[in-house]
Amino acid sequence: MGGIIMGENNNKVEVEVEILGQEYMIKGEEPVEYIKNIAGFVNQHLAEIREYNSSISKVRVMILGLLNLTDKLYKVENEQ
Repeated sequence: MGGIIMGENNNKVEVEVEILGQEYMIKGEEPVEYIKNIAGFVNQHLAEIREYNSSISKVRVMILGLLNLTDKLYKVENEQ
């Protein structure tokens, strides 16, 4: 895990991250550390959901996490 591969132009990176025990290759234009931090934040959030709901599937954990994070984003955006 953690491989960094420069894309076709020097602004693109590919970063391998782990979320809920599964590896994902993330491509983007943000700095590598930023992508890793975002993935770590998501992983921690999903792990907390899974801790309190250990009997639900990984897909349901991800959906609940998506709803929770979207709720937070929606509230922040509507405060402005």
